Amino acid sequence: MTESTFELPDQSPVTMTGFAAARLIEAADGEAALLYIYILKNRGEFRLSEASKALRMTQARVSAAASALAAMGLLSQRDAPIPERRTLTTDEMPQYDAQDIRAAAGQDGIFSSLVGEVQRSLGHLLSSAELTKLFGIYDYLGLPPEVILTLISYCTVEYRRRYGEGRTPTMRFIESCAFRWEREGVVTLEAAEAYLRRSGERHEKLSAFRRELGLHERQLTRSEREYLEKWSDMGHSADAVALAYDRTVSQTGRLAWKYMDTILSAWHEKGLHTAEEAEKGDARPAGARRRETGAPAARLKPDASELARVKRALEEIKNG
Repeated sequence: MTESTFELPDQSPVTMTGFAAARLIEAADGEAALLYIYILKNRGEFRLSEASKALRMTQARVSAAASALAAMGLLSQRDAPIPERRTLTTDEMPQYDAQDIRAAAGQDGIFSSLVGEVQRSLGHLLSSAELTKLFGIYDYLGLPPEVILTLISYCTVEYRRRYGEGRTPTMRFIESCAFRWEREGVVTLEAAEAYLRRSGERHEKLSAFRRELGLHERQLTRSEREYLEKWSDMGHSADAVALAYDRTVSQTGRLAWKYMDTILSAWHEKGLHTAEEAEKGDARPAGARRRETGAPAARLKPDASELARVKRALEEIKNG
């Protein structure tokens, strides 16, 4: 049997170094090789969503291929895929069927390892519904595995803060946090670590707010937490919250959240974020306050010489 020979048609060349060719052949990773050719054709720049569409691969598979190229020394961090930034109108995942999930777990070693790590972190085997949500975070949102594991750690701590020690976060809670991270651009390990630092600082401030308000003994309602987070984001200090609380109770006789929010929002608009700033910047002249309420302004107290003059005048009148 005669062996056929093949040749490439004449066209604009895409040059590959001998080193790269040797590493790709040695790895025998078809998807990594395909992605490398795609990167060469696009002069080293690519996005996950665009590569996924062009190569007919999920974003998770493109990300795995990029990681393989990086391990071969063929892709630097500077040339890493840029996560596609998109505006999510709803927190809804695409519909995945069981076959999609089984195929991903069987063919994608990274996702399979991720499943094992998540199960160890949560302390139980994932149900089919939970597995589908995890795959959506990995495939649809495109969060890298290291970011997902950091997200799981964050959710575990946050869930226990809200609902009590020993509680395990639900996958729905994790999915909700994942959507928030994606919208806020927390899609790299560096961004996730920075987010955790900010979260820790915010938690310390909220704890200080709760101490000032005497709320450290019970769980907060959703609206109460939103008020505290709003005041934290405004930049208010704990002593400013304490001062606003004191004024609120003096006027209403109780912790009136909406009334207190009005005070703190007004201070924020004036750039007043500490008790000292609020005491100075929100003070009004005493005379102005009396005029606003209709009270008569205080008369000037006459000095001693004026009193003496008046006394002499009265004596002259009396003596004729």
